[in-house]
Amino acid sequence: MKNQVLFVDDDPLIVESLSIALDDEFTVHAAENRGQAKKLLNRIQQKLSIALVDLGLPPHPHHPDEGFRLIEELVTYNPNMKILVLSGQNVELPASGQGLFVPGSQIIFE
Repeated sequence: MKNQVLFVDDDPLIVESLSIALDDEFTVHAAENRGQAKKLLNRIQQKLSIALVDLGLPPHPHHPDEGFRLIEELVTYNPNMKILVLSGQNVELPASGQGLFVPGSQIIFE
């Protein structure tokens, strides 16, 4: 049985490309926004432990707020979830990092 990963991004080309790249090792569950991701998690019987999340999600894809909200909800869903953040956002990080990073998350800027 393959590992399962949640992939949340509103760019279909990125979703398709990474889904193909991950297909040998993972079953990819894709969602375009925070609402779809939450519905998807409720339908999946196995609790997922890995997520790839874009920060810029609808309804405001040029701001990271929805992505950060989703990360908070994912950590509530599974406190041990590993979250890889993929973003082309030009996000200014607070000097202290307080309130930005959550356990299990890692931010990679594209």
